[in-house]
Amino acid sequence: MRSVKFCVGRTCGSTYKFTVFVAAAHAHLLPNGKVLYFHARYPSHNATFVSCIFDPVSNQVVEEPIIPVWPGSDQEPSALFCSGHTFLADGKLLVAGGERTRPPVSFRGIRYSYIFDYTTNAWRNTGTIANPRSMSRGRWYPQLTRTHDGRVVAMSGYEFDSQVIEEIPEYYQPTPETWVQYPSAAYKEVPLYNGHTLWSFRWRDSL
Repeated sequence: MRSVKFCVGRTCGSTYKFTVFVAAAHAHLLPNGKVLYFHARYPSHNATFVSCIFDPVSNQVVEEPIIPVWPGSDQEPSALFCSGHTFLADGKLLVAGGERTRPPVSFRGIRYSYIFDYTTNAWRNTGTIANPRSMSRGRWYPQLTRTHDGRVVAMSGYEFDSQVIEEIPEYYQPTPETWVQYPSAAYKEVPLYNGHTLWSFRWRDSL
């Protein structure tokens, strides 16, 4: 039995209790008022990576939306533990990166990205099944930021092959659902909502 309490600032509402096998390592309040949560580090009791939908109105949890395996991969691409997330302009959730922990490597970043559609309660890979579109670089604990033009910038995170912070960001273009790496001459420029530009530096430095 797990319990959860939703708080805004210092004001908390009711405490909800329910039986569930998925820990809420990642959670998002969806546009329809329901809550999506998942951990996706280890398979759940039914040997798949699943997420849950909690409805605070009915106090019910649906442990159903399966995070699919990346097309053509025999690895663990749906291990979205330690991934980055942000909502797109249409309310769908973009999740990218995560934990690549398979012998002999550990704590490296994966390149895969997924969309969760709250209108259908379903996950899918970015791009299509026939033509999946992943990031060009693996990212463990990346930062995803939506910009004023609807694109999403992915920054930082451990690389695919080493425990080194990835310095070159890339951006997700919702149409046609593809990732584009920033040009080397301007890879630290991130457009802000007010039209200005943020110059991002290594994570240990100051702005």
